[in-house]
Amino acid sequence: MQQFEPAKLAEEIGPDYQTLYAAKHDHITPAGNLQRFSWCVLQRGGSGEVSPGAACAHGEG
Repeated sequence: MQQFEPAKLAEEIGPDYQTLYAAKHDHITPAGNLQRFSWCVLQRGGSGEVSPGAACAHGEG
């Protein structure tokens, strides 16, 4: 698994996409472990198509 911050994910996907929304979420598992997630919604060029929300886990997990 590759781990990215939202800005780095957008950079990796390429210049044809722009970030419409990015957020982070900390989740505590039933075992009490911390999992950190970043959620990104990217839009490709001027086509109006929105890619599926790209989720990437980062941090402990």
